[in-house]
Amino acid sequence: MIYIGTAGWSIPKTYAHLFPKEGTHLERYAQVFNITEINKTFYQLPRASTLQKWSQSTPDHFRFSVKMHRSFTHIHKLRSTENLHDFIKHLQNLGNKWLALLIQLPPKLTFESEIAIPFFSTLRSIYQGHIALEARNETWLEAKEVLHQFDISLVAADPPRFEGNDKPLFYTDLIYYRLHGSPKIYYSKYDEKFLRNIADNIIRLEAKDTLVIFDNTASGAAIENAYELRQIITSLQSNIENYDEKK
Repeated sequence: MIYIGTAGWSIPKTYAHLFPKEGTHLERYAQVFNITEINKTFYQLPRASTLQKWSQSTPDHFRFSVKMHRSFTHIHKLRSTENLHDFIKHLQNLGNKWLALLIQLPPKLTFESEIAIPFFSTLRSIYQGHIALEARNETWLEAKEVLHQFDISLVAADPPRFEGNDKPLFYTDLIYYRLHGSPKIYYSKYDEKFLRNIADNIIRLEAKDTLVIFDNTASGAAIENAYELRQIITSLQSNIENYDEKK
C-alpha cells in the first residue's frame, strides 16, 4: 500500500479548490489523501477524546503516522523508557488507523548499541506496528543489525543529513520518506523530476507499505507536491498494468 500525505492537515487557500468544501480541515483533507503525520505529539499529547474524534471523522482507509514525544528522543536521548507504555497506550485511541510511529533523533545523537537495544526492546514489547527512525547522525549507518532485529526502517530524508540519508536504507516491509523541502527547508517546492525519481523508487522497491510525508508546509508546497506525486504514481501503475495485459 502506498500512502501519500503531509505533516499535519492544513489546507492553504491556494489549494482549497482541490478539497471538498464541507467539513473540518481533517475531514476535507482525508477525502483527498490517505495519510497524515501528527507532529503535535512531539510536544504534547492530544486528549484521548481528540484522538478518537480524529479517527472517527476519517474514512476507513485513512491512516495516521505519529511522531514520538521529544522527552524520549531529545531530552533523555533514548536512555529512559519511563512513561513509554503510557505514551503508546494513549496513542492507541487512534484505533486501527494508527499505522506508524516516527522516531526523529536529534543531530548530535550517535548510535550506541548499549543504549539503543534496551530502548527498542522495551518499545517493541508494547508496540508491534511500523516504526520508522529518522536518524540525523551518520553513525546510525552502523545500526543495520539492530534495526533489522527490531524491524525498524530508516527514514529516507530530504535534504539528507549525511551521505545515503536520502535513500530508504535497512527497510523491512516499510519504506518511509520525509521530504522537508530543498534547498530551503520547510519552504521549497519539489520539481517534477524529483517527484518522478521518488515515484520510480517506490514502484521498483515494492515494499508492503510505503509512506511519503511532505513536510515543506510553511508556504503550502506540501499539498501541491503530495497531489502531484500521487498523480505520477497512479500514471506509472496504470502503465505497468496496461503493459502486463498486453504481454
